[in-house]
Amino acid sequence: MACGTGSASVAAALVLKGYLKGDGVSIIVPGGELIIEMEKSNDTIEKLYLIGDTNIVAAGKVMDEDLLY
Repeated sequence: MACGTGSASVAAALVLKGYLKGDGVSIIVPGGELIIEMEKSNDTIEKLYLIGDTNIVAAGKVMDEDLLY
């Protein structure tokens, strides 16, 4: 319902290209609202913080016999 990597990448690109101003971007995706906050240094984004709701979409168990040695 949301791709955090894609959303953060789009937000960073829009800020770096000058299409959006500021250090925070709100993106609406089918799963809800994502807030991407950025720490910038000069013209470089040093850190991205993705803020929003999370949901477990899959669960699994890896057994020792499944691992390749």
